[in-house]
Amino acid sequence: MSWVNRQHRAMARWVGSKVDAAVEDLTTDLNDGLVLVKLVNVIAEESGSSEYLLTPIYEKPTIHLQKVENIDDVLKFCRLILNINTCSVSAQNVVEGDLKLILGLIWTLFVYATSTSISVANEGNSIHEIKSILLRWVNQIARSRALPELSNFTKDWSLQAGSRPDLTFGAICDYFLPNALFKYHDLNSGKPLANLDMILLEAEDKLQIPQLMVSEDFNVLVPDEKCIILYLLQWYTFFELTPDVPDSPAIPQEEIKPDNCMSQFMLLCLEASQAKHSYEAKALRLVDQVNTNIMKLSNINEELCSTIVPADLVDSLNGFCSDIKSSNITEQLSSRTQFPQISMFTQFLVDLLRAYEHFTVQLKPTFMHHDFPESQALLKSIAVSLSQTGIPSYQPEKNVALSTIATRLECLNELDNIVSEKVVEILQSLHSSKLANADGLIATLETHLRAHNREPIPPALKKYVDELSQIMDLKQHLDRFHSVLLPKHNAQSLRILVDSLETIDVPITPDTPTSEQTMAFEKFKNIVSQQNNQRNLTHADLTRFVEALAGESISKKDKKAFLLLVPSRRMLNRSESDEFSMYGSDENTSVNEIEESALFDKVQQTMEEKLAGTYNKLYNLAEFVEGLEGGFAI
Repeated sequence: MSWVNRQHRAMARWVGSKVDAAVEDLTTDLNDGLVLVKLVNVIAEESGSSEYLLTPIYEKPTIHLQKVENIDDVLKFCRLILNINTCSVSAQNVVEGDLKLILGLIWTLFVYATSTSISVANEGNSIHEIKSILLRWVNQIARSRALPELSNFTKDWSLQAGSRPDLTFGAICDYFLPNALFKYHDLNSGKPLANLDMILLEAEDKLQIPQLMVSEDFNVLVPDEKCIILYLLQWYTFFELTPDVPDSPAIPQEEIKPDNCMSQFMLLCLEASQAKHSYEAKALRLVDQVNTNIMKLSNINEELCSTIVPADLVDSLNGFCSDIKSSNITEQLSSRTQFPQISMFTQFLVDLLRAYEHFTVQLKPTFMHHDFPESQALLKSIAVSLSQTGIPSYQPEKNVALSTIATRLECLNELDNIVSEKVVEILQSLHSSKLANADGLIATLETHLRAHNREPIPPALKKYVDELSQIMDLKQHLDRFHSVLLPKHNAQSLRILVDSLETIDVPITPDTPTSEQTMAFEKFKNIVSQQNNQRNLTHADLTRFVEALAGESISKKDKKAFLLLVPSRRMLNRSESDEFSMYGSDENTSVNEIEESALFDKVQQTMEEKLAGTYNKLYNLAEFVEGLEGGFAI
């Protein structure tokens, strides 16, 4: 059998397992686009890559054009919505049954589906990462059964080359489900091909792992790499990514009975954790925005004091806008040369005032009346949740503490008062200058022009009229700034306050917690302390612990979210690149820099651990309890 036929069978069965329908021949079963639509929708839904699902353009395509349009729509959805590169195949290729191009398309979809399901972040190296993950996973199990290490997905799986894929698959079954399907040690005395037949059939019958390959596919000198990756991924997905499936031998521990009190404790921990993450993100953003605006206000104040005030615009405007006598008008206007200086400095002043107006009308009220109260409400929400569990109160890190935010806002407010006084001083001096004469000057010039309408207009008069027009624009700007910036209160600020009161959800103080509620944390600590293994739980161990603790009283989604709160570490040694990325600060970093980057280091570490999936992680319940005791530091 050729590699094309082997891949065809494996990929057809994979597609069938995804769409829950029999798929025998990819050249005919895909040519109307309906199966492809189902497949892509399943992938999109499982990966969470899109909120939208495809609907076939034609539900019952019969003619060639309808089939092409259906498939073309799928390919466009893959490219534009899922960011899957499908440029190497066209709808025409699929309709006409070009098998090699269809296999390429299915392989691309498989890589995408797999990379998202096991959280491979780098799309460019996704297949490389998938292979690395699978090899690490299978070798970890192989070492526990003293099997040779595998380095590839070809000859190391070949029966003809003397390899024992039957023992490898058998070791996986025995590692997770000892003696459940067969006795592992009996495989050594059996025939490899017969062993493989039995294991693959048992895996499909008892575990519902789709049999994408048959034993004969391994009985060649060089098995097909794509087929083996495709099939081994089904095993990895079943044992590592499917809920309620053990991923290591069970660790004996004290029997735990479901407890409503513990279920409520877990839900309150989740509520407090979500509010904590929201608070820290919003607090970091608010501190950053306040610091940025302190710097901007400082720059505005410096420019006003060092550039605008020394320019003495009032004197220039008084000269330019002074009264015009009825005689020798041209000569008077020719002597008024202040406009270039006025234009340069007033444009700069207008830019500064616009920036200050945006701050005082939009940003400051938002900081004071929305963002800060919202942070207070989130802290109260955390306190409310924790008060019902007996967990010590949450202590934010210094750089996001409410006191830090209040101090920075106070600094911002003080600087705003300084800038406001300077702005008012400048605006009032300009308002009381002869700029107010501009309207009268226009009337005087209109009278003069009508009286001399038969005479040529002197260039000096034309020039002054153009400049006076720009001065009038300046006057309108300054009048608007005067009306907006001088009042201590304005409607926009009031509107922001009203909006904030409507949108901020301030939690209602609950009734006094019962003694059972306040002792929930102590009870949880006691349950954890009774476990034989607290610091080295696999994902399955922790899942079983949470299931036993909560029973069916909370949703699977909430149980999964609770698992993510427990600190974890990787079982395998980190690569050199991991060493560099895991540590955000070096020995020369100052104390302040460490404080400022502490949260970001935590986020970075959390993200890196999530990218690895669950195949090589150990969870630490004892550390989780310590974090709860230390001011909800989870």
